[in-house]
Amino acid sequence: MDKLSPKFVLTIGSQLTWIINNKVESNLDIPVTNELLRASVGRTNVKRTRRRIDSALKVEIVFEALRGQKSVADLAEQYGLHPNQIYAWQKQLKNYAAFAFDLQTRHIAELKAKIRRDASD
Repeated sequence: MDKLSPKFVLTIGSQLTWIINNKVESNLDIPVTNELLRASVGRTNVKRTRRRIDSALKVEIVFEALRGQKSVADLAEQYGLHPNQIYAWQKQLKNYAAFAFDLQTRHIAELKAKIRRDASD
């Protein structure tokens, strides 16, 4: 049997596992072997690190969504996010936008944040 490239094994690994588990005939001309299954199963659990998005980018994305030139679904696809994340950021902006204009409330919020930071240290 010719060796398959790891990329090919990765793309068909879950389908092959499903085909074998459900005893479904495959129209692929690939003999299914234990070696092929081990290679596909071993590569599917790739650990990913969380992506951190800075506040400036969040604001930019939310403002784009509020302008309405693109749909939230299009923005989510463009930035590699889930649409619910953009909706959550919109909600946060609406809830905390008043702090930007009310100096006293903003000062109190900053002091509370400083107290929390000091308490956690």
